[in-house]
Amino acid sequence: MSEQITSILLFSESNVATTGQYSVNIAQMTQANPPDATLAAPELAYQEEKQLYHQGTAESLRQAIAKFSDFLYLLNVAFF
Repeated sequence: MSEQITSILLFSESNVATTGQYSVNIAQMTQANPPDATLAAPELAYQEEKQLYHQGTAESLRQAIAKFSDFLYLLNVAFF
């Protein structure tokens, strides 16, 4: 497989977790099942929104708001 992971979010169940560098080992890669594939669209919209937001221009911020709205819609479709 020649897939790339674009981002990983890690959340701690502890309220005393510290920031720092962590390593993640992926034990097994599998084909995306339908629920995983459904999450690809909101992830892409979110990544595009972040890119637009960081451009910082008035126009890119307007586009970021629209893209974030798309992200929320797609996330809602994926989970509900």
